[in-house]
Amino acid sequence: MSIVIPAFVNTESSLSRLKRLIESIQSQTFNDVEVVVADHSLGDRAETYLRNASLRIKYIRNHYDLGNSSANTNLGLSIAEGELIQVMHCDDWYSSHDAISLFVQELNRLPGVHWGVFAFDHWDEESDHIYNPLIPSLDRSLGNPSTTFFRRHCAQQVKFDNCLININDHDFHQSLLFRFGPPVIIREFCVRIGMSDANVAKKLSQKRMLQEIRYHQHKLDLQYDNIIRDYEARTGHRRVQNT
Repeated sequence: MSIVIPAFVNTESSLSRLKRLIESIQSQTFNDVEVVVADHSLGDRAETYLRNASLRIKYIRNHYDLGNSSANTNLGLSIAEGELIQVMHCDDWYSSHDAISLFVQELNRLPGVHWGVFAFDHWDEESDHIYNPLIPSLDRSLGNPSTTFFRRHCAQQVKFDNCLININDHDFHQSLLFRFGPPVIIREFCVRIGMSDANVAKKLSQKRMLQEIRYHQHKLDLQYDNIIRDYEARTGHRRVQNT
């Protein structure tokens, strides 16, 4: 089992969030885990702290594509060796000691399923309270990268899109759906999403967010066209064009 952490720890408060995540990993009942940290930080706060953490840690310093969480996540995924993988952002953490055990059990029980998602809630860092609990569904939300787990071969075939920052989670889920079918959904609340002004999404301009939405929609249109063309090639049927 690999837990991939794309780290961006440039302040003491962000270091505190990383410590919170590491402590939640240490408290898991399933402990056959490697922690892969791809560190985008400008300073050495994360590296210094992780040297003394009592976990199996694979650390890599990443000086490229600074601030691009997708690129940093992909670097971490490229060196993860676990048969099962989960990405965890530094703002987020496991709210259940049995989180990893649950998804290991589910994927062992369902060998034909390639990925899954946890139920999750949100934590307001300013007021210290939990809000907006969600059980993922295909017609609502599957959550962010921290709610998602998958088999290793999924990470070898599907990457986070380096052109996306705000909706890279949605794009990643869409790619997993196209390639591997629907996920298993664990309805127990296992992940808590930390929400604060430090979240990347709150720092992006409206123009950038609109660009990402248009880019993502274009990708979906191309995927749909490829599916139609493949179907036509296999069956000899041609789609009816609207006039």
